[in-house]
Amino acid sequence: MIAKTIEKPKRGWAVAPNLLDYEKVCARFSWDAARRELDGLPGGRGLNIAHEAIDRHAAGAMRNHLALRWIGKGGETFAAMMQAADLRDGDDSSDPAWPDQDR
Repeated sequence: MIAKTIEKPKRGWAVAPNLLDYEKVCARFSWDAARRELDGLPGGRGLNIAHEAIDRHAAGAMRNHLALRWIGKGGETFAAMMQAADLRDGDDSSDPAWPDQDR
């Protein structure tokens, strides 16, 4: 069976996609430019994805806007999951003992 590429129109969307021309974006991509978009840890102590994804935004102009919306397969919310795990402000939520929802 020969797979066919799905072609979608290049305009007319209610919300435009953020990646219209993959090949052009790949050709222009630069790791140096991508690195300049990151803050890095305070004091130049390296790079941490949690800081880039959460901490720097929590301190920025959008700090009062919703940062994470997650609804599980059963309708449970991220906040409810955190409360059920009895996690409070300042607790470590990276505990590998959390149950895997997909098992």
